[in-house]
Amino acid sequence: MKDKHYEILLLIIVMGIQLYIPGKMIYDNQRLMNIGREFRFLTTPRDPYDVIRGKYINLNYRNSVFKTDTTLKWQRGESVYVLLIKGENGYATIGSITREPPLSTHDYVKAELMYSLREGDSVKIGINYPFNRYYMDEAKATAAEDVYMDAIRDTSQLTYAVVLVKDGSAILKDVMIGKKPIDEKIDEVIHKK
Repeated sequence: MKDKHYEILLLIIVMGIQLYIPGKMIYDNQRLMNIGREFRFLTTPRDPYDVIRGKYINLNYRNSVFKTDTTLKWQRGESVYVLLIKGENGYATIGSITREPPLSTHDYVKAELMYSLREGDSVKIGINYPFNRYYMDEAKATAAEDVYMDAIRDTSQLTYAVVLVKDGSAILKDVMIGKKPIDEKIDEVIHKK
């Protein structure tokens, strides 16, 4: 009889854990959407022939390299914290890069170090941001590829990602072409056909 009670208790605990984990993930993302600070990251093409893989747009960011005069040795693949500031034009720039979460600001994101190159007395550090994929509706994938590539080729249009950031976490909110979300641009193209 005791074994039966332990089995039921264990089942309840396991079910509670299974509900808690996805619930916590949803709560954390929603919290970030509500209180995260918005940054805009200018995008560039990563590879004109590999923009869409499956159901997402692959994003590359103009501001993903940082030059520092530090003597620290950086390792490819290590986790770093990128402190963000809004530049004069309103787009995100890298203020500094550290190995530990900063205590003086909430405006930073945890990222992966892609490379570090010594250049004289300085080091050039390449960053891989965790928000480099924009997932979308499968039916719009082909149109998204065309719209995004046309916008990147057109030097009169800015393409940028709107990202919410707080305490190392980040959520890619939208991809903008000019002043319109990419979904709006795709709908315009689809309705013209």
